[in-house]
Amino acid sequence: MFKKTPSFEGSSSLSDSDSRPATAETPSAPTVPSVPRRVIGNRPFAFQSVEAHTLVVGEGIHIRGEISNAQRLIIQGSVKTERIVCTDFVIEEKGSFEGTVETENADIAGIMDGEIVIKDNLTVQSTGKLLGKTLYRKLRVEHGGRIVGDIEVLADDQA
Repeated sequence: MFKKTPSFEGSSSLSDSDSRPATAETPSAPTVPSVPRRVIGNRPFAFQSVEAHTLVVGEGIHIRGEISNAQRLIIQGSVKTERIVCTDFVIEEKGSFEGTVETENADIAGIMDGEIVIKDNLTVQSTGKLLGKTLYRKLRVEHGGRIVGDIEVLADDQA
C-alpha cells in the first residue's frame, strides 16, 4: 500500500514502506460561537435555534412593506411597516422599527417608533427606546431604558 508522507520542501511524496492502509484524518466539527441568551416572557430564546415562522432582519438590512405570518420577529436592522401581529417581537440594540405592533411579548433594546400593544410582557433594555403609544400588561424597564409618549396599562378584559 502507498502512504502519503511529507517531504522537506513542503510537498508530499508517496512511499510504499508502510504496509498499513492510509487513514484520512477526521475533520473536527466547526466551533459555534456562543450567543447571548435572552428571555422573552418565561421562555429562553437563543438565536442559534431559529424556529419556523421566525423572521430575522439582520444588521444592515432595511425592510419596508408588509410582513405576514411571522410568529417571532427579530430586528437587528430596520423595519418600516403599517402593522404587524406576532407572538414575540424583539428589537436588538442596533435595530429600529417604525409602525404598529400587536404582540404577546416584546423585548426592546433598539428603537421602536409608533404604537405597540403588548398582551403579556414588555421588557425595555437599558439601550431601548419606545417612542409613541405603548399599551402593556406587564412592564420591566432596565436602568437607562426610555419610554417617551403615551403609556397605558391594558385592563384584563382588553386584548
